[in-house]
Amino acid sequence: MVSRRYLGTLVMSSHTSVRWLFDCAAWQVSAQDWFKCLKSIQPEERERIGKFVFQNDATASMVGRLLMRKLLVEYGTVPWRQLTILRSEKGKPYVQNMDHIVFNVSHHGRMVVLAAEIFQQGDQGLFKTTESAITTPSNTGSTPSDKRSSATPPDSPKLQLGVDICDHNLPRNTKIPEFFRLMRRNFHAQEWDYILSPTLEHTQLNRFYRMWSLKESYVKATGTGISVPLDEMCFHVMSEPGAERCVYDTRVSVQGRMQEQWLFEETRLKEKYCVAVALHGAMPETCDYFVDKSYESVNIEQVKCLMEDVECQDEEEIFHEAQDFVKKQLRSWDS
Repeated sequence: MVSRRYLGTLVMSSHTSVRWLFDCAAWQVSAQDWFKCLKSIQPEERERIGKFVFQNDATASMVGRLLMRKLLVEYGTVPWRQLTILRSEKGKPYVQNMDHIVFNVSHHGRMVVLAAEIFQQGDQGLFKTTESAITTPSNTGSTPSDKRSSATPPDSPKLQLGVDICDHNLPRNTKIPEFFRLMRRNFHAQEWDYILSPTLEHTQLNRFYRMWSLKESYVKATGTGISVPLDEMCFHVMSEPGAERCVYDTRVSVQGRMQEQWLFEETRLKEKYCVAVALHGAMPETCDYFVDKSYESVNIEQVKCLMEDVECQDEEEIFHEAQDFVKKQLRSWDS
């Protein structure tokens, strides 16, 4: 079976899309592993990761940083040891002189995701439209398309991208009605109508996290934090994403005005995770789009092979940090 989209289909020009998925539970982290990873990231990143109380949080944060560096080494052609990731005033990561790569990472539960678009250096046209039909398989046989890191210089006119992944689990010791009551002010009335319309609470919770991932991806893509109250953003969904199937027809209005240049890519991963990618760029307001995506599983060995074994002046300190890490509590990844 194939699906066809006609007229005004959006095609990103001169670019490569990257979608990665890392299952933290599959990585049995040793002190030696952690020592090597700590040596391979920047001192300020080490300090930030070292503050986590549980192994789970530190591991997910480390994986996010390693995926960013893997991306920039492979597509930015910069040696690992020479790579420096900076942050804007709002905490948005970026790399100087590499504005042809835009990316975002997100984590929730055991999963970390990275979404990126890589353009040819000097390419000024992010998008072009075509009047011809695009034919794509409706089921590719692979898994289509957290929390929080984009890379593009803050003032860059190019594409803005944000990604967010949500586990559908309910917070511990919380009932769904009480959880919804606490979160009431973060959603528009129309969004609550969508969330609460199913009878089954499980389905309501899935819809809740879908809307939450959309909001997070949008806020992260802007790189400016929450500048508008969350309940003044309203996401208008047209179809339901599924495993191995993305949807691209969700739109957003902010304070009652439709944001025509925002595009959203949604999917479900491994049944209990929803992922949203928000993209913003200069394209005609009448332009529709269709971009097929699938998430590639990445493991730690695919990252470690890119690391350069360098000596550090503070290796003894890093060694003790690695020993401290393995002493921290590791909670169940599925709790």
